[in-house]
Amino acid sequence: MNRITSRLWLFSIIILGALLRLVHLFYFRHSPFFSTPIVDELYHHLWAGAIARGHLLPNAVFFRAPLYPYFLGGLYAIFPENLLVPRIIQHLMGIAGIYLTYAVTLKLFRNRVMALIAGLLCAIYPTFILFECRLLLDSMALFWNLLFIYTFFIALNKNKIFMFLISGIILGFSALTRPNILITVPFILLWWIFYSKPVSIVLKPALIFLWGLGLIILPVTYLNYRAEKDLVLISSQAGINFYIGNNPKSDGFSAVVPELGYRWDYKECEFRAEKESGRELKPSQISSFFFNRGLDFIKNEPGQATLLFLKKVYIFLNHYEIGNNGSLEFISSYSPLLKPYIGYWLICPLGLLGMILAIKNRGALLLTLIFISYSISVVIFFVIARFRIPVVPILIIFSSYSLIQLFELFKNQRWKKLLLILLILALLSLMVNLNILDFRSSNRAYSHFQLGNIFLRNGNLHDAQQEYELALVLYPALPDARLNLGGIYFKEGLYGKADSLFMEELKYNPGNAEALSNLGVLARLRGDSTKAIEWGEKAIDARESFPEGYLNLAISCNNFKDHERAFELIRSGLEISPEDKRLWLTGGAIAQKTGDFKTALKLYLTGLKKPFKTFVRSYDMGNIFEEQSQIAAPDSILNSYFHYNIGSILGKQEKFEDAFNHLSRALALNPFFLDAHLQMGTTLDRLGRYQEAFEHFNYAFERGYDSPELHFNIGIILAKMGRFDEASSELEIALKQSSDFKMAQDELEKIQQLKDPE
Repeated sequence: MNRITSRLWLFSIIILGALLRLVHLFYFRHSPFFSTPIVDELYHHLWAGAIARGHLLPNAVFFRAPLYPYFLGGLYAIFPENLLVPRIIQHLMGIAGIYLTYAVTLKLFRNRVMALIAGLLCAIYPTFILFECRLLLDSMALFWNLLFIYTFFIALNKNKIFMFLISGIILGFSALTRPNILITVPFILLWWIFYSKPVSIVLKPALIFLWGLGLIILPVTYLNYRAEKDLVLISSQAGINFYIGNNPKSDGFSAVVPELGYRWDYKECEFRAEKESGRELKPSQISSFFFNRGLDFIKNEPGQATLLFLKKVYIFLNHYEIGNNGSLEFISSYSPLLKPYIGYWLICPLGLLGMILAIKNRGALLLTLIFISYSISVVIFFVIARFRIPVVPILIIFSSYSLIQLFELFKNQRWKKLLLILLILALLSLMVNLNILDFRSSNRAYSHFQLGNIFLRNGNLHDAQQEYELALVLYPALPDARLNLGGIYFKEGLYGKADSLFMEELKYNPGNAEALSNLGVLARLRGDSTKAIEWGEKAIDARESFPEGYLNLAISCNNFKDHERAFELIRSGLEISPEDKRLWLTGGAIAQKTGDFKTALKLYLTGLKKPFKTFVRSYDMGNIFEEQSQIAAPDSILNSYFHYNIGSILGKQEKFEDAFNHLSRALALNPFFLDAHLQMGTTLDRLGRYQEAFEHFNYAFERGYDSPELHFNIGIILAKMGRFDEASSELEIALKQSSDFKMAQDELEKIQQLKDPE
């Protein structure tokens, strides 16, 4: 095939890839997954939103690699939280990946037909299209990795120092997207040294290459050190992730910290590490603590650890796409282009075969080493489909090589060799396509659970309920589905059904702290103080580092008059999670209820100064699930309560101007806060601003607030404004609602005397 013809074919393939992505985007825009980010998408979305609002420099060591959230945050700053623009750009990265796959294959094997096949497979590969349309870093990591391989081959072929610098810089961007790519660097250097004669000629370009890599990574290392005086190269998540994938309860693919479950957060991990270590730890030390726990498991249980490792290798090579942000199989129902006509089931065995057949090609060996080392960097942690996405282009390149080799053998009638290779391919296909662990049921169940979370977050309780129930039919032991289903019944006032679901959750997941705490809340609402406190204590015993447990138990103790213990529980919660505004707010409310206004004000003012939630360090799955379930109170709402409570105390202390200022802030943050309108009405009355006071009281009444006290206050204000007939009517309503309301009776009589002095 000549160059012009191959370019026409390449252009056609790129146009095809672009059209497929455009059609998918059209369909996917109408799916629930498009407009409502979930799990890691939501994490990126919230972090990017904070960056767009100006939180550019981290106040802590990065827990996760920062490049993708900053990319997303930059787009949000230009196009405020526009969920379409990043997807378009990611699809453009995918289209660029088509060309890069073609170009790398051509440089490696010098075969235009082979390169076109690789480009075509990349253009139509459904998993690429899926992840390019999600707010996840995987499509960006794939793009950087392909660009790195392409520029590195150019540097090798042309021996250009500048290109070695560029390839190092690009690898640096890849590492800031997903740091485990760095595991490939020693393998690349060893390959480079092995094929260089003399070895000394490698020294200068290798140093330039590493300098380019450091040029991108070291500024992030500096930001980490600047934030906490801790030497962390990029992010501190490696140790915790290693423990997730290497512990007696690990299944090899679920992101579960054994003691904390799905809803784990960094602060709880930090609390456990520091408690067991007996000292305060920096992020790198916390990472080392959990890394050592994973190593202890491997050392103490070598047989179980070996089986778990082999299971993870099997999961990595298996055709089934295990997802924690919605599976390919499930989401394909929203887009006809995502049917896996060409998928991992085909690409993996063909790609592995190609690696075997091309072993003597030194460039192919480099790609194989990158594939193996990167695969190991995933398998040593835990495995889901999107973690292996960056190596799929390598499998595609080798798949095209396999197809050409098979065709050549057939064309040349080399039947024995063809049969041998087909036998190897059949064995590889059998290995890849067996699903002996039955991933399908649990994976589909989790996808329905995620869809239920989307419906719940959008207030669609009926559809959310259906999705949770379907998830439980598919996988009865699915964690947290009963929690959220019980939450729906709780919102609907069906406390009995909610109670049953939380109890059922404990049968499948004993010691689930959220379920225990929820049972305590239900007991408190029933007025059962003994059970409320008993369940609350069990929640804390089950998970000592559970801030929500301390909060709910403190509220129960406070409601049942044990204010001293309630306050101690708040203190314990704040030791674990000092940034949790809810704990400061509740602590202040307890002090206020007992008349300790000085302590209450101190707690409110401290809580008010706490920064908005940061998603730089605290990978808080609890908060992520709360956001999904629509139970997380935004900082603006919490801050409005702080200002309201401060204003109420200052009003009682007759500091009316200061009270007015805080109440104004409360209403600016939450204009529909009826209690704040009522308190503002009282404050404005004392300031002599009667018309404004009347407007706030009337606002509360028009929006459904009704009580004898409200009508009394409106009556008093109207009387002070000289509107005696209206004032009398309001006071009469107050007396109808409460016939023994003596103050209303007295004021009514005073008004009658003013109207009729005789």
